[in-house]
Amino acid sequence: GVIWYDGSIVGASAHTGTTPMNHRRDALAALSELVLSVERIALEYGPRAVGTIGECRIAEPSRNVIAGDVRFTMECRSAEIEVLDEFDRRTRKSAADIAGRRQVGIELEAIWRKDPTPFDPGIVDTIEAAAARLGYSRRRITSGAVHDAFNLALVMPAGMIFVPCKDGISHNELEE
Repeated sequence: GVIWYDGSIVGASAHTGTTPMNHRRDALAALSELVLSVERIALEYGPRAVGTIGECRIAEPSRNVIAGDVRFTMECRSAEIEVLDEFDRRTRKSAADIAGRRQVGIELEAIWRKDPTPFDPGIVDTIEAAAARLGYSRRRITSGAVHDAFNLALVMPAGMIFVPCKDGISHNELEE
């Protein structure tokens, strides 16, 4: 399952040299806390969830101006709907806590959600049996990526076969 978010943080732009640290409403510092919070939440769920803030843009960036407006994207994934829902709830609570403490506004809009989609057990069993018959090592895994089969499984029986990549690198130009 996947949830995509668009987010924004609005604080107050101010001069770096003249604004005391305890008077700042730094949108980028708030985003930094949120990034670490998303990472911490994902790590607490162990291998059952992942999350990241993969993009951010500072409005009118400058080395001597405190960021007043930051836009970002976020994604979380889990094969368990309960974990996906809890990840969303905890991230929103964390964002509210950060916003209150740092006196900034944080908006987090879920722009796309796809609940976990299980594959057909008969197809998965057939794939596993064929690999065993042919003497290949095998194990069942949960795909963390969104493939065509993800959508196909909604309308017809589907399954997937993964081939191990050298050094475990996948979905990357170094994949071999």
